[in-house]
Amino acid sequence: MSRFETKRKPKQIASFACKNCRQRKRRCTREKPLCARCGRLGVSCVYELPPKHLIKSETTSLASPLLVPAAAEASAVEAPSVSASFSRVPPELIQTSLELQLASVEPPVTTGRPMHFMRPTHPLRWHFTTTLDLDSHVQRDPFQLEFITSAIACGPQLARRHPSTSDVGRLWFSLAVENIDLFRHVLSQAYRAPPSTPWAPRRPFESPHLLSPGAPADEPWKQLAQEIASILPPVHAIELLKVQFYQHVYTICPWLNIPAFEHCIKDLIISEFNGRPLINLGTENHTSKMTNLAILLLVLRMGYMCLYHYNKNAEQNAATKGWTSSLLRENRVPRDVIILVKRCLQSLEIYEKPTPDILCCMIYLRTLLPLEDSDIWTLMGTKNASLIEAISYLASEMQLESNTLSDDPTVSVQDRLYRRKLWLAVCSENLHEYTLCGGVPYVKAEQLHLFCDHYKVFDDYRAISMGNLESDDQIELDYHVLLLKNHQFLEICCGLEEENVSAEEFLINKTRENDILIQFYKDAFQDNNFLDSKHEDRDLVQCLRCSSGKVPIRIGRVQYLAQFKTKLFFLLKRLSNSSLLMFYYEKMCLFSESLDSFTEFKRYLLESTSLILTIIDNLKSYSLGELSELLLPAMKYIMANTISPFCDRAMMVLHGIILRFAHLQEYLLTQGDSDCLTVMQEIMTRFSLILNTAQESMSQEYLPPTALLRNGHFLRLHEVGQLLDSVHEYASLSENFMTKHQDVIKICVPGYLEYYSVAIKQVDLDFLNQYLETLKIDRENI
Repeated sequence: MSRFETKRKPKQIASFACKNCRQRKRRCTREKPLCARCGRLGVSCVYELPPKHLIKSETTSLASPLLVPAAAEASAVEAPSVSASFSRVPPELIQTSLELQLASVEPPVTTGRPMHFMRPTHPLRWHFTTTLDLDSHVQRDPFQLEFITSAIACGPQLARRHPSTSDVGRLWFSLAVENIDLFRHVLSQAYRAPPSTPWAPRRPFESPHLLSPGAPADEPWKQLAQEIASILPPVHAIELLKVQFYQHVYTICPWLNIPAFEHCIKDLIISEFNGRPLINLGTENHTSKMTNLAILLLVLRMGYMCLYHYNKNAEQNAATKGWTSSLLRENRVPRDVIILVKRCLQSLEIYEKPTPDILCCMIYLRTLLPLEDSDIWTLMGTKNASLIEAISYLASEMQLESNTLSDDPTVSVQDRLYRRKLWLAVCSENLHEYTLCGGVPYVKAEQLHLFCDHYKVFDDYRAISMGNLESDDQIELDYHVLLLKNHQFLEICCGLEEENVSAEEFLINKTRENDILIQFYKDAFQDNNFLDSKHEDRDLVQCLRCSSGKVPIRIGRVQYLAQFKTKLFFLLKRLSNSSLLMFYYEKMCLFSESLDSFTEFKRYLLESTSLILTIIDNLKSYSLGELSELLLPAMKYIMANTISPFCDRAMMVLHGIILRFAHLQEYLLTQGDSDCLTVMQEIMTRFSLILNTAQESMSQEYLPPTALLRNGHFLRLHEVGQLLDSVHEYASLSENFMTKHQDVIKICVPGYLEYYSVAIKQVDLDFLNQYLETLKIDRENI
């Protein structure tokens, strides 16, 4: 039996109110372990030190600059010198101080606009909010947090202990470098408390003062156009790379109004001189022309990279491969063009005078940046979340959520649908981000619901389809239907969010959200095996028109890939929720000693594991199985924008789960429990197989996700039984080493993992057998 089933304590009276009653300013009976109000509501009853005790605590000033509120930090007594006794600092004080800080933040004042940006207003919501940045997720998982910080501090030390020929030594050193990169901005930046005023979206690329006194108004634009002309390849190469973009990028990210873009570029690039194109800005409409030049740079860069990766990884004919390599060398489109895109956006008043083309440029820029080297974010002076906020802000300013279509028959189908398509693109961008978040979306639910009249939207599409449509207009309608389905999914997710609810209601809502997603997933995908469809449906070809002629698009395959992406969205949204619920109840097992918390911890541990295995099976099908047959090889470049974040987050959760079981295995060895150890050995063997499968799948990608290298090191350390060596080393640091690694210790104190291991240590033989069966069952039956 577990400790939660055997331990029975007489009722005790606390000297202060429980956290729930204190936050809600309700009368508390102060009975331990459960007061009357918490018992009636069925919520966790947590007794923690009140703020006045925390402020006086010496340990507060030792906590992370990420975790200590400014007021408490200012009021704390001077901290003692860092010493070996630091490993005995109770980590719950750090967590509590964070919760007190966030609980003190007043809700932002919302405006009358359909969209407003809000940060979490209470600690429980903070616990369920993460972003695409992996460090945001790691901070919620105590096992991953100490493992990564211990590798930073102790990896080089462990590497030196192994012979120079040892693979393990190189693993520890590489892991230390990777983890420093993961926490680089955390280590280098001071903590900033969340604002108590209304939160405005960040606005990258705002216009600097480009004009010097007395200079002509169009002078900066002309200079910038000359720089762009100097870096553009010849016209024939521009046409080739545009076709690559249309076939392999636009088919996955169909945001561009191709006829309007082609018409603008034809007027801009008028001729060639010495093999280089000449740009004619003219005297009018500089905003539109500069925006389309920026889009052209993004189109060329992505088309170039599609051709480069296809030639490098998929081209089989040696002669063709050599000819293409020569072509790419002669017509190189370097990464520097992205800096020119930034300067184009800075030269325009993109926030004061937003246009559909500016928004389209921002969306494609956000699509491209994650595909470049990680330092590009520093060069651009922005982050992924900032771009998402800016894109959403621009869409709101232009009121793209309006369903109104022009009824002018002289307006082309592409022009009539352009604004609506951009709104669906914004929803898709937010879906990509929100899938990995456990809390507040960037586009609020009420704004999404302004576009929820799907019957009207489909009626518009039906009316357009009744005419004699060209092939590219038919493609446009097909894309709109696919995008609308993703929009409906985002509506479901956002519709489950409630902003101003109590902590207990919020927790109930998060659990209900996962239950609804489970049913929605079964209804949408359980009986829909699109791989069984006829091959003629997969190879259905329609053509896009451009200045190079007709570009064939296998629209049938695009439909299947869209279904696959949406399926992954469902799975990873559920995994995000389940893993965060697991972390929450794991901590509640320590704070409340509640049997219910322990039961919920086991539930979400099983659920998270099942979801991870299902995601890995889908990624295996994408990389090595049947689904890979549907994918045009050059499309794998742009699909990395979807696949990489899914791999990174799923593997991060899996590694955290494996660390828990590795810790449990060591604990069972000290207890001499042979029955549990036998099952544990099978579980750990299964983990090795799962890690190997994931590694093989990720290694097939043209742009390997961050998780590939990290997972390879993790797998090797797991196989040699040295996974927790850095954690043990970290827990026994000497005083000199603790002084040396103060910055790392501020992120996570030694002993954090051990402190939160109460729940995993309580699992019994029956649960271990159940968990082993979870690792064995057919994932398609989830």
